[in-house]
Amino acid sequence: MNPDEAIEKEKRLKKKQEHNAKYERAVNANEEFVNLGYDHDEGVLKDRKTEALLERYMGKRNGEKAETVGIVLGKYNNLDGTLTEESKRNVEKGVELFKSGTVDMLLMSGRWSFSLPSEPAKTEAQGMKEYAVSLGVPEGRVLQEEKSLDTIGNAYYSREMVDAIPGIRRIVLVTIDYHMPRARFLFEKAFGDKYILAFEEAASSLSPELRADEQVREKKTLELMQSFFEQTKGIGDFKTIVLKMHPLYATNPDTVPDFVWKAFKEIGISREDFISKYIQNEKEQG
Repeated sequence: MNPDEAIEKEKRLKKKQEHNAKYERAVNANEEFVNLGYDHDEGVLKDRKTEALLERYMGKRNGEKAETVGIVLGKYNNLDGTLTEESKRNVEKGVELFKSGTVDMLLMSGRWSFSLPSEPAKTEAQGMKEYAVSLGVPEGRVLQEEKSLDTIGNAYYSREMVDAIPGIRRIVLVTIDYHMPRARFLFEKAFGDKYILAFEEAASSLSPELRADEQVREKKTLELMQSFFEQTKGIGDFKTIVLKMHPLYATNPDTVPDFVWKAFKEIGISREDFISKYIQNEKEQG
C-alpha cells in the first residue's frame, strides 16, 4: 500500500468512527437520524447494518425485546358512544399496523373532546378499543388512555402511560391526515427526548370542501400550539405547561395566563365555563 492509499484509508476509517459515534449519540438523544441510516420522516431503517446498531442501543439485547407501540388518536365520538367515521379510519390504520407487525401493541388515546355539549356514553378510547378488537386485535394488546380532552392531553397522558411500560423504545403515531401536522408537533415535544417516533396518517373520509376547512382550522391551531411549546426541551417543560397553563388540566385557574383565556374565549368558551366544567370537577373527583 503506497502512502497516498494509506492516508486515504486512515481518512475513511476516521470518518467511519465519527459516523458511528454520531449515530450512537443520536440514538441515545433521539435526535433526527439525518444521513445516519434512519429516515426520520418515514420512520424506517434503511439497511440491516443500521438496524443491528440500533438494536444494541434500544433494548434488543440479552434477549430483551424492545417493543413498538402504536398510539391511535380519537377524532370525536358521538354522544351515544359510537365512533365517528374519522375515528374509525384511525383505528383501521392502527389495526393494519398491528397485523403487519409494525407495532406490537396499540394505545387508544382519548377521553372525549371538550367541545362536546355533554359527556358521551363511552370514551373515545373505549370505543376505539372495542372496534380494534372486533377487527381481530387481541384485547390484551390494546391499552386505553382516558384522561385527555384534546391533542395536548393525548400527547401528555400517552407519554405518562408509555413511560410505565418496560421495553418500549419506538412510537408510531396514528391520526387522520389533516390533523397530523399539529399532532406530530406536540408528540415530538412530549416524546422526543426519549423515544424514536414514526408517523402514519389515516385517510380522511371528509369531502374535499370539509377537509379543506379542517386544514385551515388545523393550521391556525398549530400556530397557537407553537407559541406555547416551541421552546420546550423535554417532558418536564411539557408537563409544566399542561398542568399549569392549560385550562383543561390546570387545577388552579390563576396559573393560566390571560392570553390563554382570551384564545379560548375567541372559540366560544369562557373562563367561567372552564372553571365550572373542568377545573372544579377535577378537584371534586380528586
